[in-house]
Amino acid sequence: MPRRKAPSFKSGAIVRCESSQEEEAVARFEACPSVTKITAQPVRITYMHEGKQRRTTPDFKLTLDDGLDVYVEIKHTNQALTMAAVLEARAVGSAAQGLDLRHHRPLDSRRAPAGEHPNSPKMAGCRACKP
Repeated sequence: MPRRKAPSFKSGAIVRCESSQEEEAVARFEACPSVTKITAQPVRITYMHEGKQRRTTPDFKLTLDDGLDVYVEIKHTNQALTMAAVLEARAVGSAAQGLDLRHHRPLDSRRAPAGEHPNSPKMAGCRACKP
């Protein structure tokens, strides 16, 4: 898979991305006032799905202005729909490890009016894609 790079002023580094969706998400996180740091591929999560132990690595860890760490997987809306059971199993596994895992659909931002965050009504209240 081709690697992409996105600048992160909040992290003071280049963030490595695996897709254009991840690259777009980094730009959104950079603009979100709640996010203070972005880390790519931060930790491995173990979860159970269909009776088997599996592993995944979230795309990003976002550190919020209140010190909370949020782990985010970037999924296109269609991908999220077809992977619903897997994503739920990953959420359960991450919670068991004390991690807050969320799924972000950056392509929804193309339908949002200018200046609005893709997963919340106004970017100012972002809180890093809180459902």
